[in-house]
Amino acid sequence: MKLNIKLIILSLTISLLGVAPVFNLTSGILPVAAQNQPTSTNTKFKSFVEKGRYSIQYPQNWFIRRESKDLLFISNRKIPAVGGGAFPNYFIKTDVQIENGSLQGKISTLDSNREPGERLIKKQNIKVDGKNAVRFWYSGGETEMILTLLPYKQNQIGSLTSFYKVNNAKLVPTLERIHSSFKSLK
Repeated sequence: MKLNIKLIILSLTISLLGVAPVFNLTSGILPVAAQNQPTSTNTKFKSFVEKGRYSIQYPQNWFIRRESKDLLFISNRKIPAVGGGAFPNYFIKTDVQIENGSLQGKISTLDSNREPGERLIKKQNIKVDGKNAVRFWYSGGETEMILTLLPYKQNQIGSLTSFYKVNNAKLVPTLERIHSSFKSLK
């Protein structure tokens, strides 16, 4: 009897809403359009503050996961507690990190530590938080990366690294805006 009721509810749902919503409800899989909600440059941003250290802005519908006082993840989807699997097409993640070392030392090691197949697309000197910073754009085939490095305090740098798939390249201005919003609170 319970099976008949479920089938009746399922057929009513299909007739009213179509097949896709039922598939989504039963499988837990969102359609690609729903997974890849674009963020325009007009998107409202909110701020995250690591008390006494830094603040950064991010799109209000994105997620923050604080790993430590020196490492923060900003993503367009919740990051699962357990990793694994390939980098999904719709997923965008920015690592905000305070690292020990000098800005020039970090820049000089970038070429020697590059992953196979990764290539530098562009390098630009910019200002972030009123400080001289350097931004790099890398392509690694399917995964793209934007890296911004800036002085934080003596023997420390701020490192912001965004990872995204080629199909999300339209969000580069949003990622650049996140990177440029970094403010030191020291």
